[in-house]
Amino acid sequence: MSAMLGKALVSDKISKISKGLGIDDEKEEEENHLSSADLKKMKQEDLKKEEEKKKREEMQAKRRAERSARRDEIRDKYGLEKKESDTKKTNTMEKKPATKTQIEDKKDDDKCCVM
Repeated sequence: MSAMLGKALVSDKISKISKGLGIDDEKEEEENHLSSADLKKMKQEDLKKEEEKKKREEMQAKRRAERSARRDEIRDKYGLEKKESDTKKTNTMEKKPATKTQIEDKKDDDKCCVM
């Protein structure tokens, strides 16, 4: 703790001296020299990035839905049961209430333990 306190004091003293001599961080100087046109350009780039991200997320959601529908078709065609991992991945399916056998299986799993 004393090391952290000493470091804080030393860094504070150095920053005060550097400010007095006019030797500040370059980042602060760059931020102060940005014109309004540069700021507008940066904001436009940020908005463009956000729009692209939103568009990608929408496309991914659409693909996930299509894949889920395709998996459902395959399950229906071959009479397969839905796995729990599929519902976790898609998050679009509604949770069905647990059946009595599922509840009993969970109780049995709770009783079993390895020492």
